Formats: sequence, structure tokens, C-alpha cells
Amino acid sequence: MGRRQLRRVRAEEREAGTALVWESVWDREADASEFTVALAALQAGLNQNVFGQGYKKSQGALSLDGADANVRIRRTGKRVVLVVTSDVSPATTDRVLDIAMR
Repeated sequence: MGRRQLRRVRAEEREAGTALVWESVWDREADASEFTVALAALQAGLNQNVFGQGYKKSQGALSLDGADANVRIRRTGKRVVLVVTSDVSPATTDRVLDIAMR
């Protein structure tokens, strides 16, 4: 089983909004990969009516951009990061993901 951490990341001082950053680190890369697939399917299923489209791959991340929220999922080795933002631009969501991956 992986360990899970919740972190808050301020998106940007000039842009009001909310960002949830969730990180999960797994014992094996295969577990992280399986979790990424399951997480992407869950997010797509939950947001199907909101987004009306499937994921796009962008800069190594799975991306969903909607009117009310943006979602990013990226896996690097045994580590999986999920970013969900609201009231910020897709570009800001990408910046939050970049900060979270450091």
C-alpha cells in the first residue's frame, strides 16, 4: 500500500482560486501505474457530465479542463500526483502541478 499525503499549494497571489494537491507514493512502480489508471477512470467518470470530454495528454500529465474545475494527474516512478483546481486558468493548474512535482 502507498502512503498518501494532502498538501495545500497556493496557486498564485494574483489569481484567487482553490487547488487541492494529493500525492501518493507506492511501494512498486506497477502499483503506482495501476493506481494512476484507476484514478484517471474515477475522475473521468465523476466529471463526465461536467467536462463532456475525455482526458488529454499534456506535458506528461493527464488533463481535464472544464468550466468549473481543472484536473491533472501525473505519475513519475512510484509517485502519483493529483491536482484539482477551481476558479483558476488551465495554465495556473499546470503551474500548480509543476510546483507539486518538485
